[in-house]
This record gives sequence, structure tokens and C-alpha cells, in this order.
Amino acid sequence: MLRALRDGAVLRFVPEIGVHHARALPPSRWDQRAFRDTLRRARGTGAIYAKHRMSTWVVLRGTVSPVIKGLCSRNPLVRGVHGLYGSVGRLYGMLSWRNRDDRARA
Repeated sequence: MLRALRDGAVLRFVPEIGVHHARALPPSRWDQRAFRDTLRRARGTGAIYAKHRMSTWVVLRGTVSPVIKGLCSRNPLVRGVHGLYGSVGRLYGMLSWRNRDDRARA
């Protein structure tokens, strides 16, 4: 989708078409496995940031918002840590993609 938009494609909204993404709910209690799953899943978002050269604002917002959302929840400690894992995963994915891309060009 991002490549198509970059290449000038025009999209049309079709309400009859639905897309559903599997999404794990943030843990409501301390759960290391859920934190690791979030870290792993967030790496893909970070790779998209790098691969499609997202703006600094998009990357910054996408990296900081999981922590802020977690801290503003009913369970700020657990959800804040969960958000931190998501933020770290996004940064890791972005940096990994950039390093991989740089090595491919060399």
C-alpha cells in the first residue's frame, strides 16, 4: 500500500471491504512473555519506518506514543512498560533495517 501511494496510485474507499489485523491486547498484569511478543511485533513497524523513509515526525510520534498511552491508562506501570517495549522494538526494527540496507548498498 505504501509503495503504491508513493508511486502515485489513487485509492478509493470501498466500505464493503474490511481488513482485520490480529492484535494482542496489552497485558493487564506483569507478563514477560507479552512484553517480548510486543517487542518482536513492533520491530516490523520500525522496519516500515526505515524502508519507506517516514518523516522524523512520524517516527518520533510512533516511538513515543506507546509509552504515553500506557502511562495514561488505568494500569500505568504495566502498560507503560508494555509501551516502552513497543517503542524499543520500533527503534530496533528501524535501525536493523537501515543497517541491513546500508550493507546491501556497500
